[in-house]
Amino acid sequence: KNAAGNYYSNWYGFGLADAAAAVRLAKAYSAYKPATLEIGGFTKAFADSAQLKYGSVQKLGQFTVGGNDKVDALQLRLSGSICVGSVGIFVKSPSGTISALAVPYNSYYSTGVPEVKSYGLGSYAFHGENAAGNWEVYAVSAMPAPAAPGACSSFLPEADGASVKLSKPLAVEYRVIAAK
Repeated sequence: KNAAGNYYSNWYGFGLADAAAAVRLAKAYSAYKPATLEIGGFTKAFADSAQLKYGSVQKLGQFTVGGNDKVDALQLRLSGSICVGSVGIFVKSPSGTISALAVPYNSYYSTGVPEVKSYGLGSYAFHGENAAGNWEVYAVSAMPAPAAPGACSSFLPEADGASVKLSKPLAVEYRVIAAK
């Protein structure tokens, strides 16, 4: 349940529709009034991350949103040398709701994609929450560093063996799509 009181699943969203109730509402509906959304450009979230710790949850950084808007959706864009198949990206809203935008060992793991540019991720888990406050972005990484065939070769292991120095720092951009 998010802070706005809406039940949400990272796998199923807001759940299944009640077809009978939807038909009743459609028959009784007389005027379409589309919701007004404010969709701005992307903003750099925080200083670039140059190191990634494997087998751990790592706070990449946070960004602050002002105003009195309610959230419709949150979007992130990632650029840099990150093996998107072995790293999950999670976001925590100012209200405390956590959404998995990507999970480790996802469908990209075996592709060996070593670098991304403007890789887009999004979530509706925060729908209806207040947008204002500090948002936190976390990486949840697989253990050990990727070793799948064709895995990310751009990772340079550190002396501790549990972290990698990214050949291109990870840049994170965000935007909150606000419901007016």
